[in-house]
Amino acid sequence: MPTSGKQKRNNSDIIPYVAKPVSSNVTWLSSSSEYSYGGKKYVVQTLTAQPNSRSSKLKLSGSKALSSIYKWKAGVMNAIKTVASVTAGNIPGANRAVIVYDTAKAFVSGISKTTEISKASIVYSYSHTTTVSFKYVKLKGEPDSKQSLTYVSTKGATAIGYQYPTFNYAGEAAKPNIIQGSRTINATPDGYNSTLNAVKAYANPYASKRAYVNSVKITGIESKTAATIYPTCPEFPAQIFRKRESL
Repeated sequence: MPTSGKQKRNNSDIIPYVAKPVSSNVTWLSSSSEYSYGGKKYVVQTLTAQPNSRSSKLKLSGSKALSSIYKWKAGVMNAIKTVASVTAGNIPGANRAVIVYDTAKAFVSGISKTTEISKASIVYSYSHTTTVSFKYVKLKGEPDSKQSLTYVSTKGATAIGYQYPTFNYAGEAAKPNIIQGSRTINATPDGYNSTLNAVKAYANPYASKRAYVNSVKITGIESKTAATIYPTCPEFPAQIFRKRESL
């Protein structure tokens, strides 16, 4: 059986079987396409859920303060590190540490990588958004009742902010004593929104059916955990209709 297929998008003869949901706190998009695979033609409907300005299970946020207890050098202590985990492993490039020196050098004159830090307290904050792709498949020419939800995948974006309320080095108070910054990571698993994977899952019960962003871990000074984010990993569209309770 071939490992690739040909896709024909936005065919006007394709009528989606699954109705696009209507909800005030989630934006829903629907599209259909034809896909040729293994000598057969399939109709694939993609239902996409995106966060909007309102609270939903597709949006997460929080904050935490961490304090240091030891003396250490600005060039060796991590200020922030993130690891995004997906169904098949970690996201390349997301696992990157930012050291204290890099976060402070624009604010503090005279600091170097070997400067000894005697005290630092950092407030971490984060916001995370998830986009979900649901794919429904049937053989071309079959009735709509044969359409099946075969493949679900997610991708996420995480914005992380940090702020030093206090920052001391070499026995002197750093000026200014408010240092702040941010970074953003994007986590998109291999196979996100894959029509090929959806068709394979329809044809083979043992094929991969999910590609999720499972977690995003944020660590701060002294490798302390600032937050571990667990994005929604829905099996069905109805699981993200309900509004997420405030954290």
